[in-house]
Amino acid sequence: MQNMVTIAGAGPAGLQTAIRLAEYGWPTKVLEEHEKVGIPVNCSGLISATGIKEAGINSEKILIDYIFGAKIFSPNGTMLEVRRKKPVAHLISRCKLDEQLRDLAVKKGVEVETNAKLISVRKENVFYQKEKRGELLKSKIAVGADGAHSTVRELMGLKIGPENFVHAYQEFVHGNFEPGMVEVHVGTIAPGFFAWIIPHSNKYAEIGIGTSMGKSNPKEMLDKFTEKIGLKRNYEIDRIASALIPCGPPLKNLVKDNMLLVGDAGFHAKATTGGGIVLGMLAGNECAKTVHEYFSGKKPLENYNNYLKGIHKELNIHWKIQQAMRKFSDNDWNKLFKEMKQARVDEFLEEHGHMDRPSQFIGKVLTTPRLWKFAGLAMKVI
Repeated sequence: MQNMVTIAGAGPAGLQTAIRLAEYGWPTKVLEEHEKVGIPVNCSGLISATGIKEAGINSEKILIDYIFGAKIFSPNGTMLEVRRKKPVAHLISRCKLDEQLRDLAVKKGVEVETNAKLISVRKENVFYQKEKRGELLKSKIAVGADGAHSTVRELMGLKIGPENFVHAYQEFVHGNFEPGMVEVHVGTIAPGFFAWIIPHSNKYAEIGIGTSMGKSNPKEMLDKFTEKIGLKRNYEIDRIASALIPCGPPLKNLVKDNMLLVGDAGFHAKATTGGGIVLGMLAGNECAKTVHEYFSGKKPLENYNNYLKGIHKELNIHWKIQQAMRKFSDNDWNKLFKEMKQARVDEFLEEHGHMDRPSQFIGKVLTTPRLWKFAGLAMKVI
C-alpha cells in the first residue's frame, strides 16, 4: 500500500504527528536517520508539569526526578530563587520518551524505519538513503520533523541565518548537587543564552551552556563557567553532548507544495530555553489534523499555518524575550536582578510563572503595582 504520509524524524514531534495520522486512519511511515530511535540524546528532557498534561505524556516509566523550582543567578552572584511545594517540571529520560512514542506509533500501525535519512522530495517521490544505498518510496505528503538541521526545510527553500541558532554543549557528570532544583546562570559567561545545572539526583547532573552561533566556543565557555562557580575538578564526566538549538522567531509559512514542517525543523522551540518537546508535540497534532482534512475534505494544507497561531503567539513572546536578553551586558543583568529582588519578582514567579506560555503571566505584571517598573519591558514582548 502506498504511504499517504512520510515523516522524516522519529523524535517527539514526528512520532506524535504519526500517531495522530494513524488514529485518523492514514498509512504513515517514519524515517529515522539514526540506528536507534532516541539515540543520540542531546536533550535535557526537562518538561513543565503543565506541559506533561497538555501533551498527554505518560511520564510514570520515564521519570528521572521531579523539579520544584530554580535558582537564577546574575553575573555578580545575586540569586532569585523560585520554589514551589508541588513539582513545576518533570525531568524525564528523553531516550525512553522517544521509545515510548515509537512503540505507541507502531502499535497503531505506523511503520518506523531506522538508518533511513530523507534526501529529497519530488512531488510524490520520496528519496532516502538506507545504509549507503538509495531508496525510493511513494507518498502523497512529506513532513519534516528532522530537527534543527532539517533537510525538508532546505528543500522548501527556507534559508535560516546562523543568528537564529544557539550552540549548546553539556556534560553529564558525577558529583554533589541539590536535587529538585535547577540552576540558571546568565551574563557574558554564556553569550546570547545561559548556563545551567540540572540535577538527576544528589550525585548526578547535567551541566550545560548555550552560546550564540559563531560568538564563542561553548566547550571553552563551559570550562570558564564551572571554574567561576567553583565546580571545576569537583566532578567526573560520564558523557558529553552537543547540539544546535533553533532560537529564532516562529516561521511564518510551514507549508510548500506537499511538504510541511513540525518540531525543531519548524522552529517550534522556545527561544528563551531551547525546549521544544511540548510545543513540538502540540504542533504535531495540528499537522496531523491539517493533513487529515486535506485528504478527507480537500481543505488546503496552508490551514496548518492558521492552526498554529496560538502556539506561534507564545513562541514569538519567547523570541522577543530572548532578543532582549541578548542585548544585556553584565552590568545590565546585575542592575535588573537587584531591582527584581527589591520588587519580590521571585514571589511573583512562584505564583504566576509558566514555563511554556509566558502570555499567561506577562499580562499580570501590568496589574501588580510593585512590578510596574517592569511594565515597559512586558509591553515590548506581548
